Amino acid sequence: MGKSADIIFMATSRSGLGHIRRTASIALALKARRPDLSIALFTNAPVQGLPEGDMAAFDETVIAERAQMIGLAGARQPLIIVADTMAPEGVAKSPATCVLILREMPQDRLARLALPGGVPWELVLVPNPRSHWMPELDDAFARN
Repeated sequence: MGKSADIIFMATSRSGLGHIRRTASIALALKARRPDLSIALFTNAPVQGLPEGDMAAFDETVIAERAQMIGLAGARQPLIIVADTMAPEGVAKSPATCVLILREMPQDRLARLALPGGVPWELVLVPNPRSHWMPELDDAFARN
């Protein structure tokens, strides 16, 4: 069944360390403010090459295919699900607050990250300064 988690980060690790590095940086900042938070990482492959100190941000790492992540997360009853540049299948139906970390990408590729049924993401984090790049996101895509 797995441990409970306050926050579950979902990221792919097959295509390099970018997604995992971003999620670890955010998780470390959260732990610095709230050491009591339980934070899990769900990823589709074993994490290799990330410093041990960065991996320490996560209390648990779960290896699962993307299609299985939301089902596995539901058993842990997270308060927040943070997805790094992906919209996991079923995330829109989760009772958790759903957050998207959005990397730089062409405007026309945003549609693949929109949630089905017109459900907006609760929050979208763009880890670049507004002057560098900011996608045009309307209220249908994200509340914040």
